[in-house]
Order: sequence, then C-alpha cells, then structure tokens
Amino acid sequence: MKLEQKLKLAAQFEQPDPEMMEALITRMEEVEAKRRPFRLKSVLIATVLLLALVGTAYAIGWIPAWTGRFAGIFGERDGQKKLIEEMGVPLGVSSTADGITITAESMLNDGRTMVVLLSAKREDGAPLVPADAEGFEHLVFGDGPNSETPEVYRAQRAKEPITYFAEYHPGEEEAYCFVYFETAGSLPQEITLSMRELEAWYADHTEPIADYTWIPWKLKIPVQGAEAAQKIAGGETIEAGGETYQLEGLYVSPISVMADYTVLSARPSARKTVVKKNEDGTEAEVTWHEMEYGLPLRLKVRLKDGQTIDLSTITDNNGITNLMGRIQVDEALDQYKITQGGVLQEIIPLEDIDCIIVCGHEYPVS
Repeated sequence: MKLEQKLKLAAQFEQPDPEMMEALITRMEEVEAKRRPFRLKSVLIATVLLLALVGTAYAIGWIPAWTGRFAGIFGERDGQKKLIEEMGVPLGVSSTADGITITAESMLNDGRTMVVLLSAKREDGAPLVPADAEGFEHLVFGDGPNSETPEVYRAQRAKEPITYFAEYHPGEEEAYCFVYFETAGSLPQEITLSMRELEAWYADHTEPIADYTWIPWKLKIPVQGAEAAQKIAGGETIEAGGETYQLEGLYVSPISVMADYTVLSARPSARKTVVKKNEDGTEAEVTWHEMEYGLPLRLKVRLKDGQTIDLSTITDNNGITNLMGRIQVDEALDQYKITQGGVLQEIIPLEDIDCIIVCGHEYPVS
C-alpha cells in the first residue's frame, strides 16, 4: 500500500488536520505527474511536510496506538516493527450493542491471512470488569467473531487454542484482542464479522458483560493492505499416515504459513459408512466425514537459527488435539480439501526463514 493511501485511511480514523493532509497528498501527486526540472525542490518540500506530519502523529500517539499493540503481541524487534508498519492498515469500524462498543481498530493482511485488532469499551466509560473483581482470568466472546463473508474462515494462531482479550486487567476501561481469518478464494473487498456474548471468565464461574448477551455486534470491514504471501510449492504428491494427499499450494508470509491439500487415497461418498480401526485394535463403523483425515500431516517452519515451529496440530483447553486448520468436503468432486497452518506466534521476516517442511519434504524460502 502506498504511503499516501495509508495516510488517507489513517486520517479517516484518527482525524489529523484534513487540510494539511489533503494539501500534502495533492502536492505529492502533482510532483509525480509533472516530473519537471524543479521536481527535486518540490519533493524536498513535500518530504519536509510529510516528516512534520508523521512526527506530529507519533508525538500525539496517532500512529503507534495500533502498531504498538501489534508489536506487544507479535514482536518488538526492529524488523518486526517495520513489517507491522508496512503491512498494517487502520480501520476504525465500530458497532454498539447494549452500551458496549466493539471497534475494528486495524488489520494486518498478507493476501491470504488477515489479523484484525478489536477493542471493546463501554459507552459510559465505566470499566468492563470492576476493579475489585476477584478470580478474574479472561475476557472473551462466547460466540465469534465469525465471518459472514463466503470463503473467509476463522484461522488459528500457533499455540493459541482460544481467542481472548489479551492482558486485560479488572478496572480498565478498554480491552483489546486479535482475531484471525483466511480466505480460500480471491481476496474480498470487504469482510463482515459478527460476535455475541462478551463474557468475563473467572476461576470458578462465568459472568456476562452485557445484560442482553445475544445481541450481536456486526462489523463490515474494508480489506486493505499489500499482498505479501508467497506460493513456494504446489502440485506435489505426499504420503502420510497411510493416506495420499496432493499439496495444492504452500504459502508463506511474515505473519502466516498455510498449506492446501486434496485427499487422493479414498473417494467414497461423504455419507458412506466405512470401517475404522480404533487405537485398541477394535473396529468401528464411521462415516467418511468423521474420519480424522489430516492429523498425520506435519507442517513445520525452520528458521535460519535452527528453531523449528510446528503448525501441524493444536490442542484446545480440554486437551483435545485437532488439525491446525480446517477440513471441507468438495461436493462436486466428492473429495476432502484440507487447509493446514495459520498465524505465526510472532511476525518473522522472510529472510529469517530457512524453509517450510511438509511431511519431511523441505521447501526453501527465498
């Protein structure tokens, strides 16, 4: 995304001086269009104005408000902060229900995976959870956020089985959380998210934050940001756990790694009854959609420093391990389609990644 586009988007949300903003962007566009001998002088003037504007923005907390929150969760090293600033886009889309406003503050988008920063606060400015609350653990949505946009699905973040408002403490007036989505098709111009039941989780019970917990918050979010995900493999056949898969595509970016597969080894109807062996050696009849395809697939990221990140499976709060990703039936082909992987724990510059490993096969990242 061009700098002037980012400034315009940020201006809509944070309201810097609109005349100064438009004058700066117009001047930059004129300089680019004319390309006359005095262009250097014009560029210098525009640059000085831009530096003054950005400097003022940083001074009043305009730009770091969302970049700082991303950095606090996804990494604060210089290279990580630079990627946040390059990929991040301010949003400022809100929805209010029962006196609580949910706002989509900003987004990171690599063209395949989206990370959205949400905030929650009461309209009257009161704390979401009383300062004297004892045994408080987490602030969460009981339902959602869910995508209402076709072919946009919830994604997962490594080692994060449940999405909650990070680092919220009783007595604070505002809370923040990150939610993750990925698209199976072309990137839409807008995604619609809905969520219900904002709850406070305590050590021994749960309390609703809103009086009417089933009133939904709905956000229509414009999809902005430059595409950064690279496809580094596709078309290979892979054997795992006695099954045959075709690797349709392997995608990597600083914020995510995703692999798409098709199950090739069996093509019964999704409703056909088959026999499956249990761990104790006994046999049971199950339907095709109940079979645990995908669990033998191993997806790992190896960094140049030797560290390995496993994106194969994820274990929930109840100790149940599932594929990190999703499995769907392609009705037309009567096949299973599998997407594995998700959002990385930290933002990782691509130059720090050595390779992606799929079931022992190494795919270098350039």
